[in-house]
Amino acid sequence: MKTLTITCLCLSVMACSTPYQKMGLLGGVQATQITDDTFQITARGNGYTDPDTIQRYVLRKAAEQTLASGFDVFVIGSETDRSGHGTVGTAYGGGGGGSAFAFGSSWSVIKPGETVLVKMVKGPKPVPTPLGVYDAREVLRYLIPATSPHPRG
Repeated sequence: MKTLTITCLCLSVMACSTPYQKMGLLGGVQATQITDDTFQITARGNGYTDPDTIQRYVLRKAAEQTLASGFDVFVIGSETDRSGHGTVGTAYGGGGGGSAFAFGSSWSVIKPGETVLVKMVKGPKPVPTPLGVYDAREVLRYLIPATSPHPRG
């Protein structure tokens, strides 16, 4: 019974998509400082995380890091797909009275991931705004829900 409870708990944890959190076992997001005004932002999800969610995590972290570093605008310099691929399988067997049976299945899983280099600048975003240039406060206004405990910038 104890083994069944632990198995169910593990499966329920694994069935959840990756929340916006520090990088951990089930994924998350992290920022690594490269220079005074440049960061590498990486986000990774598990097999239940939508790739669009990972992209929003990267943009949110870039905006948060931009404001925390005293800047206003960030520019995406390069993007790299860091998705991982794996296989998940199940198996079951049983028998009795001189007979036995077994069955199983497996399927491919994509764990989305993305790494971007972000250059931060002070002042307003240029008008017209080139592709890949974002106002950090504006990004947070749209990406952080009103119920979130995080500041809106």
